[in-house]
Amino acid sequence: MGFRLKLREPLPDGLKRVFREQIDSALRLCQHPARQRGVTVHEVRKHLKKLRAAMRLAVGEVGKNQHAREDRCVREIGRLVSDLRDAQVRLQTLIQLREETANGSGESHFARIFTSAVSADLLKRSRNRFRKVFMPGASG
Repeated sequence: MGFRLKLREPLPDGLKRVFREQIDSALRLCQHPARQRGVTVHEVRKHLKKLRAAMRLAVGEVGKNQHAREDRCVREIGRLVSDLRDAQVRLQTLIQLREETANGSGESHFARIFTSAVSADLLKRSRNRFRKVFMPGASG
């Protein structure tokens, strides 16, 4: 559902409330991700899009330059969330390819190139980027 402004609520107060609700909802999803990371990413990005839409309503109050800075920040957060999901999908794809190659030909050139250390490092770097944005106090 979209956001709603209350009838007798002053516009600045209503927008601030909407900003907080969208940010809080996105953060809650990140702290308790669904089993399917793609679902969590999709829901987080929906909240970020609603936040950006609400922010556009405040351009007159904050000015174009301030709005542009804040909008870039929220857009970058959305990209980071997507990057984490994309890294997970790439990792799963590589693991599946390694298994299929090993099962099909006996000797796998792919298995020699792709090690678990590489896959773990890829996932760890993506998770660390995600944590820096969404969970600054969490250890990596």
